[in-house]
Amino acid sequence: MSRHSAFSRMDLLVIFLCLFVLGCVGLHFLLQGRIDNRSVSCMQNQQQWAHATLTYAETFQEYPGYSNKIGTGTRATWQVRLLPFVDRNDLYDVWTGKKPPANGQSATPTPYLANLICPNNPPDTPVCQSSFVANCGAAGYPEYAGNGIFVNRYDGPLIIRPDTVKDGIQFTLLFSENLQAGNWNANVPNTAPLSSEDCKRLTGMVFFDDDSIGTGTRRINRGKSDPGPAATQEYSRPSSMHTGGVNVVFCDAHCQFLSDSISYDVYRQLMTVDTAAATPGPTAASTPSAPYPAALPALKDADYQ
Repeated sequence: MSRHSAFSRMDLLVIFLCLFVLGCVGLHFLLQGRIDNRSVSCMQNQQQWAHATLTYAETFQEYPGYSNKIGTGTRATWQVRLLPFVDRNDLYDVWTGKKPPANGQSATPTPYLANLICPNNPPDTPVCQSSFVANCGAAGYPEYAGNGIFVNRYDGPLIIRPDTVKDGIQFTLLFSENLQAGNWNANVPNTAPLSSEDCKRLTGMVFFDDDSIGTGTRRINRGKSDPGPAATQEYSRPSSMHTGGVNVVFCDAHCQFLSDSISYDVYRQLMTVDTAAATPGPTAASTPSAPYPAALPALKDADYQ
């Protein structure tokens, strides 16, 4: 009896389907691995700026501001103020006037800095874009010591020191992502006049007393598809291209993925440095803040992990 060595059409179809399924599964894991690697790189970049902030705070016994006075009076964002602490004295010395700009270089150079970018949200062209924003407490003015880490240090009276963080550095946000963040020099376009409000709106994240009013973009990842940069402080909140939340780093430099489903009260508690002395934030940026009527309950890990 002769035996056929060739495969039947059905055999070939089954083999093809098996290979197709295996290929799809392999592609899924390959793409998932790339996404995970980008998320890890995003956290590592944020963590580098967190360590720079901690070194700055240890050196000067205060945190940098979102608006700072450097050199002979130049207004600078937190990114510019921290340049020496991420090994970019070459840029900082030009900003402060310590070193003259190179031929054709601006007196306030703003090159592309890869460690300010989340790989999941790269700019279309390598410009001075930043993916990361700093904890600037409550929206609007005046500012209160219990609200956040970064305050107006250009011409504001408030100073936030390491011992100001009464809620615990491991429970207080330092940096997050924001899809509507502006350039790290806070000038959009670069010819626009720079103000402290620009610095807070474009390089910071804030909280309000109510997340259900305004443009509806105050919660994490709300309005993430809207065009940037942030036109108002309504967009100065965490947002990312990651599904389900954002990468954040806390004041002790530990990173985690923060769910976009946490309650707004929990988000505000993670922002405040001293809840008992904090204000809820204004209804609108022009509305004065008022103290909390009562301290919010202490956070539990399950509230945000």
